Amino acid sequence: MQVKFKQRLHIKDVFYAGDDGGIMCALDGLASDQAAYVCSLTHLEVANDTPLKEEIQAYQRDRTHKLEQEAMRASVPGLKWRSK
Repeated sequence: MQVKFKQRLHIKDVFYAGDDGGIMCALDGLASDQAAYVCSLTHLEVANDTPLKEEIQAYQRDRTHKLEQEAMRASVPGLKWRSK
């Protein structure tokens, strides 16, 4: 599977993968095979016309901050988080 930069994807289903995984999205329309494609909501860019855009972006900011804090506590050498 190859996803193009800024390719618009459709979320087929959403589920919670616990504190470690966060909110996960099952993506639709990426391939004609039977494979399932799942991505963390934290890593998706939200389109302007998304009904819950503000709420999703707030979750993404909070989740990214939490992951950064956990990485600093774990003192993982060389691990850096990209913030928007």
